Amino acid sequence: MPGPYFSKFYTYAQGMTRTEYLVIGLWIILLIIIVFLLYSLKKSLDSVLSEAKEISATAQQLKEQSKNIDEMLQEV
Repeated sequence: MPGPYFSKFYTYAQGMTRTEYLVIGLWIILLIIIVFLLYSLKKSLDSVLSEAKEISATAQQLKEQSKNIDEMLQEV
């Protein structure tokens, strides 16, 4: 037995009503919106990740420079 949501599934041979077309259309629109939002989220996360990598690289350079300065101060 199909279940509560598909109880009329096998009666589509007679034709679908406007309401059923509307429901299917709304599901398609919802899926399109979800795909677009996931794509936007991925782009945002990628940009945040690239900025974090740049910050990490800059921090590493500053750390190396501070080590060099400490070595120079110890020599003096």
